[in-house]
Amino acid sequence: MASEAPRSCEVPGNATLGGGVFRRGLAELAASLRRKLFRQQWFIAWRLREHPQDPNNVFCRFHHLRPPKDRYWADPFPLQLGTTYYLFFEEFLHSAKKGRIVVSEMPAGGTWGKPRVALEQPYHLSYPCVFSWEGQWFLVPESASNRTIELWRAVDFPCRWEHQGALFQNVHATDSTLLEIDGRLWMFTCMAAEGARAYDELFLFHATDPRGPWTPHRRNPVVSDARFARPAGKPFLWHGRWLRPAQDCTGTYGRRITVREIVRLTPEEYSEHEVAAIEPQWAPGLLATHTLNMAGDLAVIDGCRPRCKFG
Repeated sequence: MASEAPRSCEVPGNATLGGGVFRRGLAELAASLRRKLFRQQWFIAWRLREHPQDPNNVFCRFHHLRPPKDRYWADPFPLQLGTTYYLFFEEFLHSAKKGRIVVSEMPAGGTWGKPRVALEQPYHLSYPCVFSWEGQWFLVPESASNRTIELWRAVDFPCRWEHQGALFQNVHATDSTLLEIDGRLWMFTCMAAEGARAYDELFLFHATDPRGPWTPHRRNPVVSDARFARPAGKPFLWHGRWLRPAQDCTGTYGRRITVREIVRLTPEEYSEHEVAAIEPQWAPGLLATHTLNMAGDLAVIDGCRPRCKFG
């Protein structure tokens, strides 16, 4: 007696095939409509610590700075001078198809002022890492599209900066992050070979002056993992521990932030481990979150969500 073929071996009929094609067509149409009607927009959220014991990390309680729909705001870097807070960040204009560095000010008891242009170049700028060294303010923006890591010094803070030269040339480096730890300057930066991804490997350099020379760490790259290589802000002290925000770029660019404790940092050794993770769930509709920074009582973070182009 002939046995029946298993159902898994049956050839789909025209109705089944037609239904699958129809559903796929609907999905493609819906995706096309979303692209036409919506644009992903980064925004900034901030909060001031209310008392010394306030951990300032309940991000759903943060205030949002929402940009106009023709641009996005990302990569916030705050600093405090006296009672005034300054917030440097990337402003990407869709009409110009490139980013520039802007700054907003908030005096004590006030609100954030209108962003002013702090630095603009013919090429894309983002991730404005600002830091102080021997009484002067310096800025290292991401200038990967120019294949450089550039150093700028404030000549009339916060909106006039003088180019101090390129610390590195002919490199594809992203999100270079500089800070002083125990009298030594450290640079955390992602570097990639031609054609490689810009978030797989973290390189470490050290110097005694911002202008260099910058000495590579003996164990470079110190991190080789897309889950936590790319910097997501400046390392900060938290109850005596240095914590480094890092981007988790698995799945999609800048999807979430991981916070990693720096356990060992010398010119010869480096180690870290994860202590926390920030998922893109602290505000409705978030798609990603990729920069976290602190200054004094101020904490800032960014997030990305869809926004209608027309409404």
